[in-house]
Amino acid sequence: MYKKLISALLALCILCSPFLLPTFSADKKKSDKKNYDKKISELQKRENEYEAQLKKTRADIQAKEQYSATLVKQIEVLGKQIRESHAEIEKLNKKISKKQKEIKEGNKQIETQIKTLKKRIRAIYMAGNASSLEIVLGARDFGDFVDKLTLIKTLSTYDQKFIETIKTKLKTLSKEKKDLEKTKAKRLKSEKLIEEKQNKLNKMLKENKKLLARLYDVKKAYENHSDYVRGGTGSGSGSAGAIHVTPSGFSWPVPNYYAVVSPFGEDRGYTHKGIDISGGGILGARVIAVADGTVTSSNNSCIHNWGKSGSCGCGGGYGNFVCISHDNGKQTLYGHLSDAMVSTGAEVKKGQTIGYVGSTGWSTGPHLHFECRLNGVHYNPMREY
Repeated sequence: MYKKLISALLALCILCSPFLLPTFSADKKKSDKKNYDKKISELQKRENEYEAQLKKTRADIQAKEQYSATLVKQIEVLGKQIRESHAEIEKLNKKISKKQKEIKEGNKQIETQIKTLKKRIRAIYMAGNASSLEIVLGARDFGDFVDKLTLIKTLSTYDQKFIETIKTKLKTLSKEKKDLEKTKAKRLKSEKLIEEKQNKLNKMLKENKKLLARLYDVKKAYENHSDYVRGGTGSGSGSAGAIHVTPSGFSWPVPNYYAVVSPFGEDRGYTHKGIDISGGGILGARVIAVADGTVTSSNNSCIHNWGKSGSCGCGGGYGNFVCISHDNGKQTLYGHLSDAMVSTGAEVKKGQTIGYVGSTGWSTGPHLHFECRLNGVHYNPMREY
């Protein structure tokens, strides 16, 4: 009886075992799937958050870029107004100078006439030390009497009329000069107000560019986070302009602007040591570091941000510029910037905004002057592209 009971229990264990093991395995798989779904859900949530932030940042960048473009246009219009005002004031200065010369000449004529009159009267008196009456009474006959009387009257009337005419002319010239000076004073006052407004807009533009630079960095960070969550590599594209990297590893310095208007080595009476990148609407476009590196020198003190026929002397002709040292003895220089956004000693990353296209220094119009050097020797930047 006891043996039969043991056998029955063993049989029951054997029969039950196949069903118990699969049940334990299914529970583990169910738990793993739950954890996986939770992680995927959390990652998806994070990706959606980053995408929402990225969308907002892109919208902010677009708004700031439009705002910058509007400010740039306003500054350009004000610059034209200032140039027109300068030209008008120069014309007024020439007119005032001309009136002053005419007044001086008129005064000289009066002085000459008075001196001549004095000489004539002195000659008459020296001839006989006589009065006008004595001259008239000394006439030989009636005809001589009339002639002498007419001579004295004519002498007096002529000089008087001449002097009065010159005085009237001088009075007119003085009034015209005064009116020109009043007009000039108004022009100068108007020009000062325009310059103050331009300076204010330049300050606003500079602040907006700083915000844009931060937004570009934020955008890049969100893109990197989103790519990390998705397991991607990042596109680096968007409203800020696509960043193109060449086989050499260099990015193009002005995203979306590729027209080289002046090549390396161009003869200008001197050898052009870089390339000039330009195009319609380039003023205010962002300039990026073409590779990682350290800023070895920069200048942001030039305020002469307009086209000119000669150098204003700022930044050695480069105006506002940034010079970056890279690996393997390479250096790049970015000249004629409206604003340099990085200072000497700063570490920069490829694609980082370092400035904005302007026309400072010796520049005839908005463009980026871009140079490449190897161990201090200039070479054609297009070799990198």
